[in-house]
Amino acid sequence: MKNKNIWVYGFNWGSIIGGLLLVLNVLGFFLGFMDSFLWGLLTSLVFIFGMVWTITNYKKNIIKTDMKFSRLFLLGMISAFIISFFHMLYMMIFVYKLNPTYFDDFLVLYQDILNSMKFDLVLEDEPDMVR
Repeated sequence: MKNKNIWVYGFNWGSIIGGLLLVLNVLGFFLGFMDSFLWGLLTSLVFIFGMVWTITNYKKNIIKTDMKFSRLFLLGMISAFIISFFHMLYMMIFVYKLNPTYFDDFLVLYQDILNSMKFDLVLEDEPDMVR
């Protein structure tokens, strides 16, 4: 992947990092590690080191010249945008297939907060709050 085009390079490495994070998140869900602090730290480190390596490798090995900060920032933004697309894909899979009660848990939590504040509102009776 020695393409000098910053858009292609950012798309390629953003796809690789995003795909890896997608696989790690799905694997973490099935292994039951998703709520673990260390698993979250691992996925964060994959993201951070992947982004740093992408920008550093582009500057040192592909272009081999000094670049303006704005070009490096653009490369980071392109990669981060593609990675966020993969995270959005994971969240869609998570909400619709892996954990369909994801939003129901928020409804229960919000109802508990309303009950602790002594409100007489029952969210299950509100048609806008129920799916």
